[in-house]
Amino acid sequence: MPPLRRADLDPDPLAQAARWLAEARAAGCDRPQAMALATADAGGRASVRMVFVRALTPAGAHLLTDLESPKARDAAATGRGALAAWWAPLGRQLRLEGTLGRADPATEAALLAGWGREGRRAAWAGRQGAEVAGRPALEAARAAVEGDPPPPPWFGALCLVPDHVEVWQESPDRLHDRFAYRRVAGGWTLTRLAP
Repeated sequence: MPPLRRADLDPDPLAQAARWLAEARAAGCDRPQAMALATADAGGRASVRMVFVRALTPAGAHLLTDLESPKARDAAATGRGALAAWWAPLGRQLRLEGTLGRADPATEAALLAGWGREGRRAAWAGRQGAEVAGRPALEAARAAVEGDPPPPPWFGALCLVPDHVEVWQESPDRLHDRFAYRRVAGGWTLTRLAP
C-alpha cells in the first residue's frame, strides 16, 4: 500500500472513518465493524470488549447494548470511552476517543429496527453481563422466545462522540503513517505523529 499522506485524508475524521470502514468491507476484511470498546467505571477500573459498531455517522460511532450492561453503566458513570479497529489485510488501525452516552432517539430507533431476529431473540434470553446457571439455561430461555420478537425494552444504542481520532497505516519500512485529529472550536485539527 502506498504511504498515507495528509492530502489522502478527509478533513472530517468521521467521514474518514466511514471511508476506511467501507474500504475494509470492500477488501473482504472479516467482520470489519468489530471494534474494541474500552471504558472505565467510576472507580477507574478499566474494561475492554469487542462490539459491533452499527453505524458511523456525523454524530459518532453507534452500537447496540443492554442499557444496564457493564459498558452502559460505565458510560453513565464516566461519560467516556474509546474504540479501536484493526483491519489486518489493509494494515490499518482506527482509534476514536470521546464522550460515550445514549444515542439520540431517532438513530436508536433506526438501529433497533434494523437489528436481526437472532440478535433480538438472544437479547430476550438474558441480560448482558448477568450471571447464568449455564449454557442450557440460556438455550432454554432463547427457545422460549417465539416468532420474531421486538427489541427488548432494556436495549438501546450508545454513541461515542469523538474528540480525538487517530488513523494509522502500516508501512513495510516500519515508518508507519499515523495522523491525529483533535476537536477544536469550530472543527478539527489534523497532525502527523511519529509511528
